[in-house]
Amino acid sequence: MMPTQVLRRLVFFFSFGLFFFQYKEVTAQIVRIENDELSKDSSNWSGAFDLNIYSIRNNSELFKLAGGSQLKYTKDKNSLISINEFRLIFAEEDRLESKGHQHFRFQHLIDSVYTLEAFSQTQFDEVLQIRLRQLFGIGPRIHFFSESTNKLFLGVHYMYEYEEELETNNINRDHRISSHFAFSRKMEKSAVHWIVYYQPEISNFKDYRVSGSATYTVELIKKLRFNIRGELAYDSNPVEGVNDLTYTFLNGFSWEF
Repeated sequence: MMPTQVLRRLVFFFSFGLFFFQYKEVTAQIVRIENDELSKDSSNWSGAFDLNIYSIRNNSELFKLAGGSQLKYTKDKNSLISINEFRLIFAEEDRLESKGHQHFRFQHLIDSVYTLEAFSQTQFDEVLQIRLRQLFGIGPRIHFFSESTNKLFLGVHYMYEYEEELETNNINRDHRISSHFAFSRKMEKSAVHWIVYYQPEISNFKDYRVSGSATYTVELIKKLRFNIRGELAYDSNPVEGVNDLTYTFLNGFSWEF
């Protein structure tokens, strides 16, 4: 691809992203648990680095920076995945808020349909008033089909959750079902990925979270991609003073290796 073509794509997507973000901007708590582009059939390492950055102005000026990494090692029927993300939100009057997470996941391929997974996750979110949230889970993933261009699967896990609230200092310990349904489609120079989570508390299904994200990615040059992602989350029992419905939009780049 010629440099001028790459430049035109960059200008178009950043213009689209900055225009789109003029209208809605809050924060969600989506953790995308894997990148389908990192899936490998042979023994090797793969990964990606992400950078999302933009500035908008509505009633106040807002600047947001989000960076992260994904690393995956596959050997025979086993995979180890590490996913990190950190976000900083700058606003007027020197207000600064941050959020981040560290996710580890082990996968063992049983056959072409079933995969056993175990994971742990540590996160914090000042916007959602969460000082610390630690998750531990285990369960199966069911592959409805997994082709080179299309993937569809369902994951159902038991999850233990430990949570410390930021201002109230309340501590919550919950046992949840963590289920997610995901679809991805890879095209010649682009790809889409869609995932939805449902996480009810086992002893009280009225306490639940529903969240989802949709990502569209375009290849600019080999290994360099531009991403547009929208996230939406609903918590039936959020920390006091926090909205039950949150959403965010991001655009930026990914470098894969």
